[in-house]
Amino acid sequence: MQPPQHFSTADLMTCDKEQIHLISGVQPHGVLLTLAEPELKVLQASANARSILQCDHSDVVGQHAVSLFSDSSIAGIRRILSSQPSDDILPARPCLITIRSEEMSFQGLLHRYDGVCILELEHASERNSEELLELRQWISVDFPQLFEFKSISDLLAVTVAEVQKLCDFDRVMVYQFDSEWNGAVVAEQKRDFMSSFVKHRFPASDIPAQARELYRKKLLRILVDVDALSSPLTTSIDPLTGKSLDLTYSVLRSMSPIHVEYLKNMGVAASMSISLIVRNELWGLIICHHKTAKTVDFATRSKCELVAKVISGLIEKIEDLENTRLQLELAEVMDKIVIGLNNTDNLTQALCLQLPHLVSAASASGIALVGNDILDLYGITPDKETVKRMFSWLCESVQEQIFCSDRLSLDYPQWREIAGPASGLIAINISTTSPLWILWFRPEQIEEVLWAGNPHKPVEIASNQGSINPRISFELWAEKVYGRSKSWKSFELEAARSVQKHIFILKLGEILRTEKTRKKFQQQREDVLAVLTHDLKVPVVAMDRVLPPLIADDTVPENVRAILRILQSANGKQRDRIYKLSQVLNYELGRGRLNVIERIDCAELIHESIAEVVLLPEQGDIKILTTINQFDHSFQSDRESICRLVVNLVSNAISAVGPTGTIQVTCECSVKGLYLQVNDNGTGIAKADKARIFDRFWHSDVTRSYSPHVGVGLYFSKQIVDSLEGTISCESEQGKGSTFNVRIPNAYNSKS
Repeated sequence: MQPPQHFSTADLMTCDKEQIHLISGVQPHGVLLTLAEPELKVLQASANARSILQCDHSDVVGQHAVSLFSDSSIAGIRRILSSQPSDDILPARPCLITIRSEEMSFQGLLHRYDGVCILELEHASERNSEELLELRQWISVDFPQLFEFKSISDLLAVTVAEVQKLCDFDRVMVYQFDSEWNGAVVAEQKRDFMSSFVKHRFPASDIPAQARELYRKKLLRILVDVDALSSPLTTSIDPLTGKSLDLTYSVLRSMSPIHVEYLKNMGVAASMSISLIVRNELWGLIICHHKTAKTVDFATRSKCELVAKVISGLIEKIEDLENTRLQLELAEVMDKIVIGLNNTDNLTQALCLQLPHLVSAASASGIALVGNDILDLYGITPDKETVKRMFSWLCESVQEQIFCSDRLSLDYPQWREIAGPASGLIAINISTTSPLWILWFRPEQIEEVLWAGNPHKPVEIASNQGSINPRISFELWAEKVYGRSKSWKSFELEAARSVQKHIFILKLGEILRTEKTRKKFQQQREDVLAVLTHDLKVPVVAMDRVLPPLIADDTVPENVRAILRILQSANGKQRDRIYKLSQVLNYELGRGRLNVIERIDCAELIHESIAEVVLLPEQGDIKILTTINQFDHSFQSDRESICRLVVNLVSNAISAVGPTGTIQVTCECSVKGLYLQVNDNGTGIAKADKARIFDRFWHSDVTRSYSPHVGVGLYFSKQIVDSLEGTISCESEQGKGSTFNVRIPNAYNSKS
């Protein structure tokens, strides 16, 4: 026995960073050579070369393989290497190698990786023909029985028994990884004198990440003797690449000294590990332990690899079948949910009714529908106030549309108080406007975990030397785990996404139906507009044609013509009302005229607009004063729209002042834009009415009611100003008059 190996704190605490694939040594039961292609010159050799090649490693390096191996062996090597281009990875291929000087044959394994050709030699088995017969029998008799198992536990129980029969190890275990890379022994076959680890767990630190990656790439690893000294390479640096030799795919690579000491602490002298790869990920390991040193020949290792590949495929098949069964059950639940949500006009109300089905969709114990103005619970959930706080937290802290955790209180300590009903949470946001979340809850699942030794003590200090060693004790160490729920399966998370997706589709349907209704309503309004512009205008136009000739006819008595003139005035007012009403509908249907941008002479525009306003005799002697300051002539905008704006504001002022009232129109025009002010000394606007003066049909009088006859001038003014990207405001005091202020930006500046 070798004396115990001791390690520094740094060695053990940083073992997860150890580059174990670059260890420059091999186990002494075999010899490793690196060869240069295509001449097959030996570049590196392990120090134990004499054990097989009958000459020292220093004499081997620099020789050509043709001087070491028989012609048939060289032909076999070249045939394997030529099957892949020299810059490609070549998986390990077996070959029989005969030493030229001794006529002795050895088992060879040839592979290429990282641009280096590596040949490994071991003693050949003397039972080749017997082993071939055993393999054929296993494939034809035992192998088909594996496909009959419906549960993974039954399959693995048979697996450990079959592997023990194949390779005769004292203990064979299946070691399964969890989501955090802790391992658990889920099946075991052992001899009576070996301790049992079944149902025991091992912390992730026992097999660090870089070791797991090697297990994923290289399916089988064997350690023949924990006490054997590693045989170093002539040099750790490859002469061709200038890099450390990468032994990722080497079967002879020496183990990490920390791992060797770990096995010694378990009372193991030899070990073999075979990877179980499911969906291209490391699912677990078949681990074989032996009390004494043990060699496993290439044929037996090949059979064990084949078993592992078959078992990996069967694990995937059984998991897929179970997932399919659960998904079919889920599909039935989803069908009920979809039918329930489709047959409603109120989606939120329907969701409340569907909570008993929705809780089953993710196999949860409780569910909540929560938004700004809704909270509904079903099943085992936190209380309402806590769910409201959780809703606020999700809105503020979770950026994604879906959140999932099976350890909510451990990851977010503020929720420790609800670990009982809600250690597990799936939350989906089902609204893109006002937040609305569905929360699925799972209760805490307190579990007693049986660890193989203290998982919180990966290293121990030896009492006699005070040195640090890998964990020595593997005695049962029980621990209760709190704050965790049953893990959410991927298809349960997908079910939540499916609910979210279906609700979004239904909401889109609601929007489309609303849009269809809106378009139908708009069409009805357009029909009304057509009636207004046709049926109402017909008598007005007829009166316009009939009245002027009669009024101008001297043969018609004067008293009759006076009546006709009154009718003409009334007809003009009616025409104006119809025009304004049709304009309101046009604006609201989005059919207002397009702005025509041109350079504007502000003085000319103001005078023309005021000239359009006709003062009726009964309005008395109203004065309209103007002040126009045109600082330059660069102002551009829609002339007709501004003309309508001035007419509307002045007309509004005329209706507000008495027979002797005064209206002041001020206009300033510059490169920045137009400033227009219309001031009157009329009745003013009540404070209660100011907020509504730009509403359509609003008439500020004692009744404060909507009237179809008046109250659209200011509405049109606001629409015009908005279309020109300007602002309009009003200052008014009842009994003292009103001032309207308008600012219109220069369209030339807006374009640039």
